[in-house]
Amino acid sequence: MEPTGDQPTLSFLERRLCVLVFELTSTEELKIRYGDAQAKDSVHQSLIIARHLITENEGSINKTVGEEVVGIFPSPLSAIKAGSEIQRRLSQHSIGKPDFAQARIGLHFGQVFWKKNDVYGDAVVIASLVAKHANAGQLFTTIDTLEALDPDQSSLITYPVGPRNIGDRADMLYELVWDSESQIETQITAGILVPEQARSSAIRFFFGRNNYTWQHTEEPFRIGRDRTCTIVLTRELASRNHARFEARGDQIYLVDASRNGTYVTFSGQTEFKLHNLEIHIPPSSSGILSFGTSKASTLNDLLSFSLN
Repeated sequence: MEPTGDQPTLSFLERRLCVLVFELTSTEELKIRYGDAQAKDSVHQSLIIARHLITENEGSINKTVGEEVVGIFPSPLSAIKAGSEIQRRLSQHSIGKPDFAQARIGLHFGQVFWKKNDVYGDAVVIASLVAKHANAGQLFTTIDTLEALDPDQSSLITYPVGPRNIGDRADMLYELVWDSESQIETQITAGILVPEQARSSAIRFFFGRNNYTWQHTEEPFRIGRDRTCTIVLTRELASRNHARFEARGDQIYLVDASRNGTYVTFSGQTEFKLHNLEIHIPPSSSGILSFGTSKASTLNDLLSFSLN
């Protein structure tokens, strides 16, 4: 990946490469929930996984800054394979370990400049901006990356996520399906991502005398005072659109978007406050949510959930 003696001696080398930007998410929530020491160890382990899989898939580490890793790849396919394997590995480690740090990843194929072992340029900037549009557990890329694939490498499972502002321009972004147990399963075979079988997961909710079943293939399950929410709250401390459950691949996340926070109690664990943050809901988990105040101070508007 680095310049060799056979190449012309220049102050910089201009090349077209694929840039992968890996960013950890919700680390502040991990500190609040598990403490600084455990959160720090979780972050460290996730960074090790990312760095290892980048170099295992023909990439090189351009830089690691705090909770971000930038990898450089000779081809879009190798970057896609690395990003997919990173997300798959983090997902596997999170099973039974909700304290394991998750990440979002952005990819872009384009022009970079290589100077004194440092890579910079538009592709690095764009990949970083693409990553910021993704959520935990997601892998986003640009149309430039997909169009740079060879014809026999383009059997990718992707979902368009719409035009997004990337710097001073609007680009169409795509989510790459990476997980091995999603609704549309993928595997890397001879350099090609191939669709396989389908699988679904569901959450059962119990609210007062009512119960609901939500499949992860459906629209987000919304909770709040607004009458359009699936669960309509009456408590004054609750927001109109207080919280939601949403699926990313086969992973389920609880997202708080409220003024006063969502109080979460997983079965057998201590209650904690989630405020304008999101958490991964581990498989086979269950618990109770209270909206705007601790469940210890109210018997109203408590929501129980159980993930099958």
